[in-house]
Amino acid sequence: MKRIILLTVLISVITAQNACAENATDKEVSKMMNDVKTRVVEMKKEMDNLMRDVVEAYPWNEATSIDNFGNDMKVDITENNKEVMVKADMPGVEKDRINVTLEGDRTLKIAGSREVLTETKEPGVVKQERSQSKFERDLALPVPCANSGIKASYKNGVLEVIIPKAPKTKPESVKVNIM
Repeated sequence: MKRIILLTVLISVITAQNACAENATDKEVSKMMNDVKTRVVEMKKEMDNLMRDVVEAYPWNEATSIDNFGNDMKVDITENNKEVMVKADMPGVEKDRINVTLEGDRTLKIAGSREVLTETKEPGVVKQERSQSKFERDLALPVPCANSGIKASYKNGVLEVIIPKAPKTKPESVKVNIM
């Protein structure tokens, strides 16, 4: 917390120095800029220390990284004359933690969460860690789709959604009276 306060104070000092520089001589501006550079370097060191502390306090690996789930979801979108089919690889996600929504007629939203349990056994020590990651992905559908008759299934880590295409409307000519 004190590091965050320190960073806030440093940013305020830098902003104030820049404001004062408008009325200063070239020599004074040069000195202020050197001070700013020194403080920015100090601030970067503090940020590096802060990030190192965070990473050490919360060990992440490929299986638990929030960045590695959801965005890396492999998706196939195909279509035929009647429907659009979406397949999404979602290993390790329980069916009841998946939400699928059709937004408008061209966006399919897949959201949910997954819980990862890692267990480490060493002689005399058992360690279990749980982590939960949430994900959300909006998929642009290639054509307008109907908001009824949508079917979804989830089997062996693969979500399959079948969405009927919206009925095509025929262009209709309408006579407009000019008044």
